[in-house]
This record gives sequence, structure tokens and C-alpha cells, in this order.
Amino acid sequence: MALTLFYSLDVIIAKAVFSPEIAGYYAIASILGKIAFWGTQPISRAMLPIASEKTEISLKNKKLKHVFRSSLLILTLGLLAVLVVFYEFPELIIRLFSGKDLIFASQILFRTGLAMAILAYSNLLLYYKIATSSQEKNIANNQTKSLVYKALFFVFIIIFEFVILYNSKTDLISFSNGLILSAIIFLIGSFVIFYHKK
Repeated sequence: MALTLFYSLDVIIAKAVFSPEIAGYYAIASILGKIAFWGTQPISRAMLPIASEKTEISLKNKKLKHVFRSSLLILTLGLLAVLVVFYEFPELIIRLFSGKDLIFASQILFRTGLAMAILAYSNLLLYYKIATSSQEKNIANNQTKSLVYKALFFVFIIIFEFVILYNSKTDLISFSNGLILSAIIFLIGSFVIFYHKK
């Protein structure tokens, strides 16, 4: 839910703070930038059942590390490929998908792609955390407290994203830079959640 809110909020804020024309340019770049996230999401989803399989405890840690490292490597290669294309051919990508030469959209395509690539790493971490915690035995009360803590933490990060994007409304480049900063904060938050001990 936090991931969905995160990658949806930027277009909503852009529509609120920019003219319809500028918001349209941003929406095109944002949707295309999300290819970096959507295109690599199956890697995280495929990791979940593999990492969740019940195995002997001695083998489980080795298997989990191997699955996570393999997923991380495949994710990185996929994201690098997408980002290189976005960096080298932004005008062509925009023209192919919109049918027009939209300079403002092509100027920020790499930035929106980079933000979504960072979010893809958060996605992988969170799926891995779900997989590894699915077999942990905890007291129900502790699980509830942990879930409330994590939910509040991500609510805070989403509010922080809103503040950053709203205050980056001077132009599309500043706005997309704000999205990158927000994605970095989300990734750091994912690490905090990932390493948080219940």
C-alpha cells in the first residue's frame, strides 16, 4: 500500500501545482518512468514464494541469502538497461509513446526512471522482509505492535514525500529531483523496517 501511494502521489501533486499542460508533460514522463518499477516488479514477486518455502533451519539462511543476492543482481541488471535507454534516448521514447516531441517530458524522463528504480529496490527489500518474517513465530501482541509501528513509519514517509514534492514546484526538473530525494528516503525507510528487530 505504501509503495502504491508513493508512486501515485507525484502525478496527483503535479496536477495540483502545475498548469494542465505542464502537469501533462510530467504525467507522460512519470508513467514512462514507472516502467523501471513495473518492469522489474516480477523479480520481487518471484522471490517471495521461493524465499518463503519451508526448509531446514540450517539450509534456510543460506538459501535466503542466495535468493536475495540473485534477485538483487537480476534487478540491478534490469534497472541499468532501462535507465541507459532512458538516458540515451529520452526524446525517442517520448515520441514513441506520445506521438509528439515533448521537450519538457524528455528532459525529466531519466529522473523519473531513476526515482522508480530506487523504489524498485525498496520493493525488493520489503518483499524479502515479508518472505523471511512469514515463518517467524511471534506473540500476536508483538506482531500487532510491529505492524502498527511499520504502518506509522510509512505514513510518515508518504507525508514527507508530499512535503518535498509540494516544495519542489518551481519547475519540472526540481519536481523530479524532489521525487528522487523522496525515493531515496523511502529506500532508507525500507532499510530501517528491514533491520528493525521486533
